[in-house]
Amino acid sequence: ICQTLNSSPETQGIPIIIISGLNDLADIKTAYKLGVVNYFIKPFNLNSVVAEIENAIANKENLP
Repeated sequence: ICQTLNSSPETQGIPIIIISGLNDLADIKTAYKLGVVNYFIKPFNLNSVVAEIENAIANKENLP
């Protein structure tokens, strides 16, 4: 999914945040290599996820 979103001009600027039950370091590294902005492992802190979403939106709005 990350590769698909990042390869399309229409979706390549969308910040990708993953929430997953997979906590293997190799999976997390792969996700970041594919362009993920943040990776949360279940169970997650809702406040942290909301803060990261707000941060990703703010950073996207500040791009040229």
